[in-house]
Amino acid sequence: MKTLFPEKLERLQYFIRLLIYFVSVAVIAAFLLPLTKIAGIPTWLPLVFIIPLILLKIPCLDIPRFRSIGWSPLLVLLFFIPLVNFVMQLLLFVIPPKQAIQTPSQLSGTPSSDWTKRNLKWFIPLLCLVALVCFGGMMALGLSLMKSSDAYSGAVARAQSSPAVMAALGTPIKDGIFFAGNISENNTSGSANLVIPISGPKGTANLYVSASRSLSKWHFDDLVVEIHKTKQRIDILDTNELPVATPASGAQH
Repeated sequence: MKTLFPEKLERLQYFIRLLIYFVSVAVIAAFLLPLTKIAGIPTWLPLVFIIPLILLKIPCLDIPRFRSIGWSPLLVLLFFIPLVNFVMQLLLFVIPPKQAIQTPSQLSGTPSSDWTKRNLKWFIPLLCLVALVCFGGMMALGLSLMKSSDAYSGAVARAQSSPAVMAALGTPIKDGIFFAGNISENNTSGSANLVIPISGPKGTANLYVSASRSLSKWHFDDLVVEIHKTKQRIDILDTNELPVATPASGAQH
């Protein structure tokens, strides 16, 4: 535990550990990220391991260095502020350690108290903050990646331009922040099953999507809107409407 979470780090120790840390993160990222194409795993899955590994730098490196120069460990929160974090990183490289006055217990060789007890006041709040940031970041990134898919954007575009859906919900029609389902892509093939909440001035509905990907293009198998208030179901694929171009290259026909 003390090796991974040292009490203090001097400048040279901090620099060496930081180099090892960056190399380790780069190697792990280089191994995990290509798996999204090689093994067909979801794009967000490697980030579940990489993001916590990146945040591990704070308790393993930065906080021990703060203690060494006599700064409060709570100052690590400044690393979450753009540009400020760059300045803080430079200061950790150049500021010399604070000269501490040895207490009688240290002179006599009495071991210090348990690491967890000594750092409980900052460790628990920081752990909660890191967990919250990880969870929120992974959720936002996962939703953003899935919404950028042609399966999602094409389905929403079809619903927004459907006369029957516009008559039931009004315009403009917007998609919700969250949705249910999954999108799987493996090279040129894939599948998608989604439940997307949509809404307009007249009410709300669910957009049910079933799509398959072949030769790098998505094709809708089922595209149904269910109006919440009336329970009316609108099959968009049976309306004989003209195809709607999607933002990406994989437009649906």
